[in-house]
Amino acid sequence: MKPTLIIDADDTLWENNIYYEQCTAAFAELMVAQGFGRDEAGRTVDAVERERIPQVGYSPVEFARSLVIAYHRLCERYDRPVEDAVSDAVWDIGRAVLEYPIVLLDGVSETLARLSGHCRLLLLTKGDQEAQESKVARSGLGHHFEAVHIVPEKDAQVIRDLVERYGLWPERTWMVGNSPRSDVNPALEAGIGAVYVPHPN
Repeated sequence: MKPTLIIDADDTLWENNIYYEQCTAAFAELMVAQGFGRDEAGRTVDAVERERIPQVGYSPVEFARSLVIAYHRLCERYDRPVEDAVSDAVWDIGRAVLEYPIVLLDGVSETLARLSGHCRLLLLTKGDQEAQESKVARSGLGHHFEAVHIVPEKDAQVIRDLVERYGLWPERTWMVGNSPRSDVNPALEAGIGAVYVPHPN
């Protein structure tokens, strides 16, 4: 039996998080212009995201909505009126993540081409179904994979389900990804191997 690699997508195959960081930085800049503190603006976004992601997932549109909520919270904290023009500007900043280009990380195309001849390749990514399907299509990498699985969250049970569904041998199956929390730890808990690919940023 060929070895199987279950491969993560965002920040393993292509850039992703840097675009969210750029939007968050742009939000903080706008908040500074409104008289709020830069660090407080960033902490407020983080707090809103922690609250909302378990409820709404990783949709890019929900990220934009989280930025708007963060702006409203800052206004509420300092008893200031919410300005529609500022809310609209914040919304536009957040929606920029919908339009970013797919930039493959160095060596990804060549590596997948080599691996596809020697391994079964499955793609496992978390996030919004429509957004992730669009990224896979735009990446041009989909043909390398036997199947693509998009889930709200990655945990050990998700990986166990894939092992059972495809009749994989745990000792010949590895999860490949950039996140210890989402890729490495769930794989080890599920009883398969893990390959950590650190992102340069």
